[in-house]
Order: sequence, then C-alpha cells, then structure tokens
Amino acid sequence: MDRHPAVYFLNEFRQARAAVLQDAEAVDAVIHALERMGMFLYKRVGDLGRYEKFIWDFVERHSKLAKQVPDQCSEHIHFETLYNALQEARNSAMHEGAYARQLASNAVRLALILEDALMNTLEHVEDFMVRNPMCAEMWQPLSFIRQTMLENSFSWLPVCVEAAGQPAWQLVSDTEVALYLRPKPHCKQRADLRGRSLQEATKGHDGIKLNLITAPTLEPKAKVVDVLIKWDSQDGKLGQNTLPVLVTRKGTAELLGILTPHDLL
Repeated sequence: MDRHPAVYFLNEFRQARAAVLQDAEAVDAVIHALERMGMFLYKRVGDLGRYEKFIWDFVERHSKLAKQVPDQCSEHIHFETLYNALQEARNSAMHEGAYARQLASNAVRLALILEDALMNTLEHVEDFMVRNPMCAEMWQPLSFIRQTMLENSFSWLPVCVEAAGQPAWQLVSDTEVALYLRPKPHCKQRADLRGRSLQEATKGHDGIKLNLITAPTLEPKAKVVDVLIKWDSQDGKLGQNTLPVLVTRKGTAELLGILTPHDLL
C-alpha cells in the first residue's frame, strides 16, 4: 500500500475507534472503514468474506499484533477472531446490551491492530500528525480555554504570539492553567481569574503569571525518528522533553498539525 492510502485509512480507523469509544453502538463506523479498506485491497466491490484474505495478508505482513503477539500472550485476541466477530455483526440487525459492549471492545481492538499495521508502513511526521489542530487565541478568556481543554481532553493548546514582530508558536498547558486559576494552600483565596484573557494572564498582574511554553517545531517531511530523538533527550526531568511537536510549512509559521507521544503509540 502506498503512503497516501495508508494515511487515509489510518485516519479512518482512528476516527472510527474514537466514535466507538464515545458510543458503543457506533461499531458500524469501524465496520464501514474495514469495508472501504477491503475494497481498496481487493480492487473491486465485495463483502467482508471476500476481503478477508487481502486484509489478513496486509495485517500479518505489517503487524505482529495480528498473530505473533496473541500466540505468546493470552491477553491479546487474534486478528482473525476479531475480524470474524465484526463480520458476524455486519450481518446482524441488532447490537444491544452486553453483546453491543463486547462488540464495541472487539471493534476497538481490531482497529488498533489495523492502525499498527498502517503506521508501520509510514515514516514522516506528516503521516502521523493531527491536522488542523484546535488552537487557543491570546484574546480568549481563560474560561473558554479551560472549557476547550476539558471538552476535548487536551493537555496542550497551540497559540500564536508575536515575537520580535514575527509570529511564533507557543503552547498553553493544562498545568499552567490549573496553577494560575487555583490558589496554592499558603495563599489567600484569589478572585475568579477565569474572565481574564490569555494575554492578560501572561503579563503577570497581581504577582501571578501564566507561562507559555515554547513549542518545538518541525517540517512535514521530517522523519519520525527525529521526533523520538527530541523526546529521548536525557536533559531535565523525566517527561520534561516530551512536549508536543508543532508541524509548520517550510519557511513559514503556518501551522499544519500537531504530534504528541499518544499519536505514535
């Protein structure tokens, strides 16, 4: 499989898996992604039965999670077993109760194996990054930035600031927001600071300041190994160097995507 379809199907399975995790009855999202990939590999319209050999050949070739790992570790389920469960569900009219929950679990596990196989065919930052990431703005109140983080389970939000007259990307962290909004035990109760803009919070009024963090940036064609080298740095405390990497267009400050350790799992 070439790079472009691999990236497409990787995103398809990621989105489908997220849908199932949010709603156990959304298993059809994984099934439909599986059918699209099967049709691509089979090169004609068929069904999951006809697609099975082609999907299996691809997965077995690119992911040890399909068979080798389950053979050695009983906590894992063979890809073939998961595939058959979804094939049976495709032909079933009702997905309810305990059956739906078990089916959702199988769908998520199957998607993870397919994602692993697809990821093992890719090597550039642009292949793994989350495109068009949600960003914070300096004029936004902290209440809205906090809400955005909580609604989406984000630990970081990129924000564009002016540095020496030029746009530069920095990161708002959930840790900094929490430290700013919540009083420390030895401090007096602060007034509600959620109405302050991010711009105001970074100026350090009243002796308290929200610190932005300079974000590491790479170009889309950078190799994933370059990111891993950055994260594997032994300087500082454990985990201090695993900041999200912001992906910008070459020679510009245009933000194309964001890459976190979670995206490479």
